[in-house]
Amino acid sequence: MNNSSIQTKTISNHNIITPTGTIDFINAELLDQEIQHSFDQNIYNIIIDLEQVKLITSVGLRVILKTVRECLKHTGSLKLLHTSESIQDTLKIIGIKFDLYDSLSEALNS
Repeated sequence: MNNSSIQTKTISNHNIITPTGTIDFINAELLDQEIQHSFDQNIYNIIIDLEQVKLITSVGLRVILKTVRECLKHTGSLKLLHTSESIQDTLKIIGIKFDLYDSLSEALNS
């Protein structure tokens, strides 16, 4: 049984995307669709709140990398919020430095 979901809200010129559970093959596609919906609205400042995410698989990492490239191409940014230590370790393995934040206000104001 899949207990994952994805919610999005807009604050200022940022879309805050909040997935839950595991970002695996199925949920990575849903996350990608939600991010693409932001891009369709010309919103290229994305904050992904990972507080309720337990695991990101390689497919989920690919979505995050693709999002970084698209955001930067449009002078936007991707910021990761509430990233657990285990997910931070996974991100370090791929060798790209991400903008990590502990609070939404910090992420919005940076």
